Amino acid sequence: MLNEQVESVMAIAFELARIREEHGAQSGMYLSEVRALRAEVERLRQDAERYRWLRRPTTLGIGMVNIWSKGQGRYDAWQGDELDAAIDAARKE
Repeated sequence: MLNEQVESVMAIAFELARIREEHGAQSGMYLSEVRALRAEVERLRQDAERYRWLRRPTTLGIGMVNIWSKGQGRYDAWQGDELDAAIDAARKE
């Protein structure tokens, strides 16, 4: 999901750079948008790196996150695709 967002922003940034190259001075107005998109790409990259850090295998060989189960009164351990699904479900609430 996040990688798709990064790829989308990168595609737009590359297209704007191509237009600027193709149209020279006329495309100067796009420069600020390209800069904003590059900043957005960097922000998304940092988010992706944080998430990959959470999922990295530990010395036990697994990347596991404990999440407090709202209303259940307990922590549940999530890893891999289960972690992704838990995050997606929580974001929909």
